[in-house]
Amino acid sequence: MAYWSEVSTQLNRAQRQAQYVTTIAGSYAGGPVSDPDPSLYANQARLMQQLSWVYSAISLVSQSAASLAQFQVMQLRAETKKPIVNHEFEQLLRAPNRYQFDSQFDFFEALFGFLKLSGNCYLYLNALSPTLPPAEIYILRPDRVMVVPDRQTFVRGYVFNVDGAELVFERDEIVHIKAWHPLNDWYGLTAIEALSLAAETDLKEAGWNKNFFDKQFAKPQGALAYADMINDSDWDKLKIESKEEYGGTQRRLMMLRGAGKGGVQWLQMGLSQKDMEFITGRQFNKEEIYQGLAPGLLQMLDKNSTEANSIAGEKVFREYTLYPLLKRVQEKFTAKILPRYGDDSADGSGLVGEFEEIRARDRVLDMQERQAFERVHTVAEVRAKYDNDGPLGDERDELLVAQAQSFNPNAGALIAGQGMDANVANTMPPQNPSVRNAENADQAGDAIDKNAAKPEAKATNQTGVMVAFALPTGAALTLHQLAQDTFGENAEITPADEMHITLAYFGDADTVNCSRETLTALVRAFAAEHSPINGMVGGVGRFTNAEADGRSAVYASFDSPMLPRLQRDLMDLLDGAGVSVDKSHGFTPHITLAYADADFDLAQLQMPRTQITFDAVTLAWAGEWSAFALGAIPMLVPSSGVMNEEQKMFVSDLAAWERKALKRLREKGRIDDALEFTSETLAPALLQSIRGALEAATNAVEVKAIFQNAREWQFYP
Repeated sequence: MAYWSEVSTQLNRAQRQAQYVTTIAGSYAGGPVSDPDPSLYANQARLMQQLSWVYSAISLVSQSAASLAQFQVMQLRAETKKPIVNHEFEQLLRAPNRYQFDSQFDFFEALFGFLKLSGNCYLYLNALSPTLPPAEIYILRPDRVMVVPDRQTFVRGYVFNVDGAELVFERDEIVHIKAWHPLNDWYGLTAIEALSLAAETDLKEAGWNKNFFDKQFAKPQGALAYADMINDSDWDKLKIESKEEYGGTQRRLMMLRGAGKGGVQWLQMGLSQKDMEFITGRQFNKEEIYQGLAPGLLQMLDKNSTEANSIAGEKVFREYTLYPLLKRVQEKFTAKILPRYGDDSADGSGLVGEFEEIRARDRVLDMQERQAFERVHTVAEVRAKYDNDGPLGDERDELLVAQAQSFNPNAGALIAGQGMDANVANTMPPQNPSVRNAENADQAGDAIDKNAAKPEAKATNQTGVMVAFALPTGAALTLHQLAQDTFGENAEITPADEMHITLAYFGDADTVNCSRETLTALVRAFAAEHSPINGMVGGVGRFTNAEADGRSAVYASFDSPMLPRLQRDLMDLLDGAGVSVDKSHGFTPHITLAYADADFDLAQLQMPRTQITFDAVTLAWAGEWSAFALGAIPMLVPSSGVMNEEQKMFVSDLAAWERKALKRLREKGRIDDALEFTSETLAPALLQSIRGALEAATNAVEVKAIFQNAREWQFYP
């Protein structure tokens, strides 16, 4: 107890740091730390020069990391990170200095190479002061640098020695990136030290093999023994001839006379390569070196690896070799370099840097996790967790994602003090099959012709699955009218509500090799990562493969510079998820207008140039269409910039009615008792039109489309 009382006086929090630093650094009396000797790192570099396994492992790690190292500087506010485009430090990394490395790849290759080879990397920051951003960054060879300890600051500085000439650097001029060393406070430990025995063994085996195939022409060690005594003159002659014909500079042929047993015999005096298991030994050394320096590399490169083994090996290589290397460097950049650029406040904000994520991810699983998260979290929570973005700033932030997908803050922006008259209500543009043909309701609210409100038979009988762009209502009606005027009754004209541009076709629903839920999750994630597509409809064409009745498809061509890239991204996503796609035809962006006689003259079809924007991608599954907004949840604002109170009430009433209809559909499978809804802000004609459309609705997708159309009515006078 007395001992602890005496010792506890040393544990004052104000003194701990100073005591620790003095205890560790004090024994060096201000001189550089030379244990281990810097020559160790030079020997490690020579080992890389001499041993092919070490060279290939280190070079592949450093080059792979350099090629994947895309560094991004971000502004940190609370828990939110926002990328800073083309930050000054990112520009410096592209050309770190004028003399040593003038490209980002060369710089990172050396940085990661030294760190992997020696466990240490020293960056010299050439700056006017310790608080200013560096103008240049140089890499110092580890075998030339020694750490100088200090009793107060732990590290006083660094000594750089080149052939006896010393250059001293202050502590703030050097960024020392090192691996953990269990027995050294100053220098990092590399796997080369742990692999030294295997590396030395392999070097000696390689040297033995070289000697074996040197001037003795791979002659095994041994001796020729002659049973009889041969006179001296003949013996000398035999030795000279044997040396000239068969001798080598390393291992000469030995001959013995008077050995007995008669004749000449061969006496083995060393183990053969087979007896030593030479090849097996070198293979074992290679595997040990690869596994120590670069886990996963052996599975990627082994000649006996299957494709599955190589893919698994690459995943291990990225996750357990490259990722920790990048993580170590990015955190050192954040802690030691980015504070020089300012933006570091007391509220915890500041600059952070990260390399792009390189680990292989199960994208299908990620999408399913996000989808499960979206079911019980608001839009703001989803954006913060998965999109690293802030709130939208309107009512959608407090809605569940499913509710927000059918919510439009633009809705209700009616002219102040005016309602919706019947004639305008009848022109409200429908955007799903249940609404499109429900245009016969008059201002008195006559019952809608339910047969007319149903989708065309062709649509209901569809069994195929595809991802496509569904044409906006206005463009679809224009092209449909053009086709009717051109072909009349002499062709099978595509209904307006079926006009689309196919991005990927999967065949019949019963042959698709994934579930509808999985494909929905894939399309949802794909849409969130891509922006709306703008393009022009202008030309016409015909597919030459005729149908059974002799007719061929006549189409309108769609041109957009960004569309081919988007379609390739979709195919890559589907391929990566293992979803089979029909690839019997190349990608030709087109909108099928009609199936006409093969001899129809295309010159009769005068196609006006029409600009179209696709802001959603659609998944069609056996006739049921689901749309997903491109760019996740789009930020919509009223044309005036701000919604007034009447507009807000309009939006609120529609949302309440939609929730009621969806709840009845979910609980009872029908919407009949949700048809009656009163509102002081919704015009009577609009109320009646929505009721008529709801009568024909059979699922939640159609219900959401009905209310979405109602919100967007203002844009289609």
